[in-house]
Amino acid sequence: TFLMSIAGLLRVQEGSVSLEGTDLGQMSARDVARIQAHVPQIAAYTFGFTSMEVVLMGRYPHMGRFQVEGAADRRIARESMDLTETGDFADRTVTTLSGGERQRVAIARALINHPRILLCDEPTGSLDTATAGQVSDVLFDLHERERMLMLVVTHNLELAARFPRHLRLKEGRCFEA
Repeated sequence: TFLMSIAGLLRVQEGSVSLEGTDLGQMSARDVARIQAHVPQIAAYTFGFTSMEVVLMGRYPHMGRFQVEGAADRRIARESMDLTETGDFADRTVTTLSGGERQRVAIARALINHPRILLCDEPTGSLDTATAGQVSDVLFDLHERERMLMLVVTHNLELAARFPRHLRLKEGRCFEA
């Protein structure tokens, strides 16, 4: 609920959420998507689409209504996929990928717009230990290299321990910061 409210995907019942000084409720979805990106807990199966096509879907906030992706968009998608080590399966349909590979494609899709804020909802929650470690490495490397603000909601204490600041919640209240 906390992350979904910050992402603008859930309307807050009390108080408000501001994004760079502007009330999130007053911003268009397109404007929000230009500042922050969301990585869901389970990457969506987008049947019939290749990994590259899924990553390119993240460019929509920067495109006109009937605009199609161009060479510059594909270049940016390649860079995003290189950051998440997903370039090798750009032409594979996402339904043929493992859970960890799909999650890394979801991260690449989020990164394609160079967000200043990356919101990750249990990014390793449904993955086996080895794959969770790979996804954790990708996130931590991005945090270190890109210096972007990253909010990671996780029950994975190993992943949480890698980041310098923590906020622990219990029953909707902060009990450690």
